[in-house]
Amino acid sequence: MDLYPEIASPALIVEDALDLVATAALMKNLEIGYVVAPEVPERVMIDSSRLRQVLMNLLSNAVKFTETGSVTLALSAEPAGDRHVRLFFAVKDSGIGIEGDQLEKLFKPFQQLDSTSRRRHGGTGLGLTISRHLVRAMQGDLFVGSTPGKGSTFTASLICEVVPSETPLPELPKDAVFRVAISRPWTRNVVEMLLARSHATMQSETPATIVISDSPPPKELRNQLWIELSPQPGVKSVSRMHRIVPLPLKPRLLWLAINDTAESAAVRPAVTVAQSDLRILVADDNAVNLKVVISLLKRLGYNAATAVNGLEVLNAMAREEFDLIFMDIQMPEMDGLEAARRIRANELWHEKPWIIALTANAMSSDRDECLKAGMNDHVPKPVGLKQIGDALARARPAIGNPAPPVEPQLSEDVLQSNQLLKLAAAVAHTKTTPVVDPSRN
Repeated sequence: MDLYPEIASPALIVEDALDLVATAALMKNLEIGYVVAPEVPERVMIDSSRLRQVLMNLLSNAVKFTETGSVTLALSAEPAGDRHVRLFFAVKDSGIGIEGDQLEKLFKPFQQLDSTSRRRHGGTGLGLTISRHLVRAMQGDLFVGSTPGKGSTFTASLICEVVPSETPLPELPKDAVFRVAISRPWTRNVVEMLLARSHATMQSETPATIVISDSPPPKELRNQLWIELSPQPGVKSVSRMHRIVPLPLKPRLLWLAINDTAESAAVRPAVTVAQSDLRILVADDNAVNLKVVISLLKRLGYNAATAVNGLEVLNAMAREEFDLIFMDIQMPEMDGLEAARRIRANELWHEKPWIIALTANAMSSDRDECLKAGMNDHVPKPVGLKQIGDALARARPAIGNPAPPVEPQLSEDVLQSNQLLKLAAAVAHTKTTPVVDPSRN
């Protein structure tokens, strides 16, 4: 079997697989989510397409055979020699479970387990057979543990080369105190774990400056900074202090909502923020990454068009003129490097637009490859507000002098909000709520 390893994020592969089964899980009112252990590298060399196929099969089976409870994925890692790690993708469900003497039949094609429930759900057994074959081709294995009536855990393990990268801890609002009020046990534990890793201050009761919940704020608390984790699409905010983050939970969207909510309270523009004349295009095939960059640009006062691959970039440029492009490197159909080469090959586009590469890591070889392809700058993922702002500042002299956004100014409400943040922090005494790691359950 031919493999096609590429630089990829294990966490993003997990997110992609979860997105494809989330609707089915939420229709059954199942809690679904994932957690990544701190030792998991940000980037590895892996056949992301094959791995995604395996995880989709494991997650789909888990949802199919689970009527109540949860379907979760825990991603962990251990050293496996020089510059290599062994990754573990453990898919756990609270479904019907499997008798011990039936486990090996799972990996044999066209085998039906002796279970009325499993016969009712159907299936040929080929999915797990193919999944084990794929994992073994990637120097790994697929194994299972199960307790009848309590559920099963399928674990795929495989060895990958680590790609050096540096992932800083997310920046949280200064003096913020969090209260986690989430009814879903797995999601609550994951949120508490993420906050603890970022050295956040948590309170089990009020006062807190930011509440993270899976329900909307009651009327009497609509002036409270409130982040709602919702499984329902299209849910709208009830106030400017209220933000919605969709489930299954993606940490990057949670950090974005936390900072956006805090800034809404702490920094209210004295005048309307003027949109810049800068014409921006953002190209990324990952919907979450695209949303993050667009949201960051909006916070800086910029609007942007979007594309999901290099071909769409070229088509967009044929229709209208752009001053600047944020370009992901790894995209289907046509990647960012090839798109940049074709842009610079056109005599109309030798110098403009200014192209900023969005890449998986900050290695000098990646930067050199981007510049050689005709790009002008390089921003490593995950991107944040400062990185985007700095990249725009570097681009502005070369592009010309489009009107920059108006700087927000502090109003009287701002001063009161900042004082409340400090007061809540003092009351909290920096005590942290105990955290349970769901991957160890």
